[in-house]
Amino acid sequence: MMRRASVVLAVVSSLAVATGADEVDELINALKPSPLDHAVWAERLVKAADGLKDSPKTLGRLYEKAYELGTKQAKGYPAAMQAAEALLETQPDQKAVWQQKLLVVCKLDWQAADRKRKKEAGKAYVNQMVAVADDLAASDDLAEAIELYTNASRMARYYAPERREALSAKLQDARDRQKLHRDIARCQRVLAASPDNAAVRERLIRLLVVELDAPAKAKKLLTPGVAEPWRTYVPLAVKEISELGKPVCLELGDWYMSLAAEATRGGKAKVLTRAKAYYQRFVALETSAVKGAIGKAKMALVEKELRKLGPAAPPRGRELVLDLGKGVTMKLVRIPAGRFLMGSPEAEADRERHEGPRHWVRISRPFHMGVTEVTQGQYEAVMGTNPSKSQGANRPVESVSWQDAVRFCRKLSAKTRRRIVLPTEAQWEYACRAGSKTRFSSGDSDADLAPHGWSRQNSGLHTHEVGKKKPNAWGLHDMHGSIWEWCADWYGEDYYRRSSRTDPQGPGNGSARVLRGGSAFDHPKSCRSALRHRIAPDGRHFNVGLRVASSAGAN
Repeated sequence: MMRRASVVLAVVSSLAVATGADEVDELINALKPSPLDHAVWAERLVKAADGLKDSPKTLGRLYEKAYELGTKQAKGYPAAMQAAEALLETQPDQKAVWQQKLLVVCKLDWQAADRKRKKEAGKAYVNQMVAVADDLAASDDLAEAIELYTNASRMARYYAPERREALSAKLQDARDRQKLHRDIARCQRVLAASPDNAAVRERLIRLLVVELDAPAKAKKLLTPGVAEPWRTYVPLAVKEISELGKPVCLELGDWYMSLAAEATRGGKAKVLTRAKAYYQRFVALETSAVKGAIGKAKMALVEKELRKLGPAAPPRGRELVLDLGKGVTMKLVRIPAGRFLMGSPEAEADRERHEGPRHWVRISRPFHMGVTEVTQGQYEAVMGTNPSKSQGANRPVESVSWQDAVRFCRKLSAKTRRRIVLPTEAQWEYACRAGSKTRFSSGDSDADLAPHGWSRQNSGLHTHEVGKKKPNAWGLHDMHGSIWEWCADWYGEDYYRRSSRTDPQGPGNGSARVLRGGSAFDHPKSCRSALRHRIAPDGRHFNVGLRVASSAGAN
């Protein structure tokens, strides 16, 4: 049976290229494995699909069949989950369908898991409930979203306690929005019956302005009986900010700040963001140093309030703090297991040949990764020396060879009794992208890079203290620019064609080791997520340093 499965799947792969999807459909529909073989077939179909590139329809059919077979047998649940995850990426128009199907198999896997796997499976189930709830909330299916958030929150007590705080916030936001929609509908019904009800009219205007950030809709409801501030500021809020002068911007900023007091959490974020934009415009136009300072102070106050509303500090269990001695610590953040598209699409600007072919890679186990590059202070605490050309305790250490970096990891491992290593090239790109598919984790344009990374365009051609730029979605700073970062792998020109699709590593030998991330001395194109570089392992350069990784849970 196993031999026959291998032969059939080889035929499937060749048909996908040679004859198209119709014949593949016929062959797939003809597959009738016995119940005992469902898991085997599901796994092999996923493997066959992972190897295809040129036939999206065939790819989808293989994954769909893998899901169908995988859900028939407990041993097939992992393959079914892989198939559903792949279909989420390859069939974006069917995202809602595959999110729900992935939720089904996550639940099945949790129910079937033994005691040893129960927590891991439960956590995956919680995460998928949240993913589905997020999509439902985004499309205003709030009743279903609230039910899922509630169930996820209950299960998180046992399987994902680190998510409870964030889940509480999501649940409260969904409940607030549900109440908001009901309030708006009620106000509209009252006004339809009693247009002269000034109190209800003003209530509806407030909801539109504060909670929905829809001043244009609110403007249509203005009448002489509405309070003067609404009649004054709502029409101004409709205008493009570039059309407004200094006094108006300052007044609008103050007015929006005053609206935050009675807003829900979501509404508060909206009005504070508006206030910040008006203050920024005022500061940009103001030539008086004194008045400009007033505007900056107001803007700082808004930013402080916005930070209070921002994501909570990373929950316990997600961060790992290492004691390096001499009062120096190093923070790592947990990177979840998952799949991603490694490399760049052919149409990406500035793409280089060895960044492809773009292909699916699975990181099968979570790991921790340094929140920042290793600093000079951290390096010196472990190694007793600082080889950097541009000195500064909180600047990234540079002028270290790959061999130096490995020695640092070994000494740090001994000091902390935890296995510290350089990340593989796949781990590095996966962590850098943090779910993104764009040139940079922050977007496609060079302008998108500036808030997140130091490149030749904004660095002044020198390194800077780590962590001063915005982090990516997984809390990692300076993944783009700053300094090149060593990876564990030997460089392989055809690495993407020959490497494993699960936890890949570079070739067994070579003449150069991989570098990733670009530096403060490079143009933005060299700081892209997919950009690969290499130098000899004994090379020491003023723009090359390191970032460490550790297996999550390693001791």
